[in-house]
Amino acid sequence: LCMLERVDAKDVLHFYDTEDSQWCRFKSTTLSTRDAASVQWSPDGRYIVVFDSLLYDSINILNSDGKTLHSLHLYGVNVGNKPASHFTLGIRSFNWAPSGHILAAGRYDNTCLLYNHANWKVLAELKHPLDIPIDPILGLDCCGEIIESRNFERGSVKPHKVAIYIERLIEEQPYYCRQLTATTRAEELKDAYVISRLPYTVKSTKIDPKKPNPKIGVGLCLFSPNGGYLATRVENAPHAIWIWSIGGLHISLVGLLCHSSAVTSVQWDPRLLPAEFTRLAFCTASGRVFIWSPEGCLSMTVEKPGSPFPVKTLSWGPSGDTLLLQSSKSFCLLHLKSAEGEAIFKPLEPTWTAPSRGRGPLEENNRDPQTPATHSTFPADAKSDLPKWALSAHRLARKTFRE
Repeated sequence: LCMLERVDAKDVLHFYDTEDSQWCRFKSTTLSTRDAASVQWSPDGRYIVVFDSLLYDSINILNSDGKTLHSLHLYGVNVGNKPASHFTLGIRSFNWAPSGHILAAGRYDNTCLLYNHANWKVLAELKHPLDIPIDPILGLDCCGEIIESRNFERGSVKPHKVAIYIERLIEEQPYYCRQLTATTRAEELKDAYVISRLPYTVKSTKIDPKKPNPKIGVGLCLFSPNGGYLATRVENAPHAIWIWSIGGLHISLVGLLCHSSAVTSVQWDPRLLPAEFTRLAFCTASGRVFIWSPEGCLSMTVEKPGSPFPVKTLSWGPSGDTLLLQSSKSFCLLHLKSAEGEAIFKPLEPTWTAPSRGRGPLEENNRDPQTPATHSTFPADAKSDLPKWALSAHRLARKTFRE
């Protein structure tokens, strides 16, 4: 167990032995952060990441023994004699890939950085263009930049098709009934997705600079359980969900889900499924529930006897066939059925599990125990979720480490 503490105006990370009956503290490490705000273990238990507060942009990467491996900065370019972090806000959000091989960090400038664990370099810088038309045929490049037709004709970039889903309200009635009028009740309407074939612009909301804690930047970055997809949301455009493909040959935006109201809750199906069966469930401020998969996207309005059920948050059941929907005063269970049956959802092989490392008995004077040297930083049997084009850098780093 690790815990942050502020001692003499310095950030200190303490380590506690959970197997000891008294939870003895066996090591303390002084960090280079200015005002550490949070600490988190990687899913495989090999790394510890410490983030600075939003006024600074530093990230400390430590191993499980408390040794600092790298000190990262979201804004690495200096401006004059001062670091770029002096002029910008720091970390907006972060999330580990399930295998612990990729770390996603969202910034306040609508950019999400992906770091790989081999050398802690930036794999990709995912930008979220707002108020600019996005062509669904050309899409965005691997860094989230708009692909223009003139660049495509020159052959300087390759197109990446993106499925742009736009929520629309349609009347739930036969074609021979009366047409939609201003007096049509809200209960007679249902929502549906329309796939855009024309360039679509994600509109941003105006931010009041006088108010504290502005809603800007990438406030959500969430990996799918198999590590193949990354869902992001920009706080000043909360009605749009951006879905990126991470596990293929190239990182690309594959889905852009736009709605009439802000997205309030997002959750991936917790099962470890093949990429084609991955599912993302989310709800909006309108109280509707949406489910996305690589095959398409659907929406539904949950109703209880007498009136609709305004969904505020949702979460998956462990089996992946149930959604817990919560409103401000009540909750309900939504059971999902598959026409093909559960046989199609075959679980993948489990990800690499970090081996247990025993420690010797703590010394009486509470000195830090000596950690034996080990070459297990890059295990050969690790199931990596790095993109295929990034695996060569991973192997090179592993070879250099062994030499």
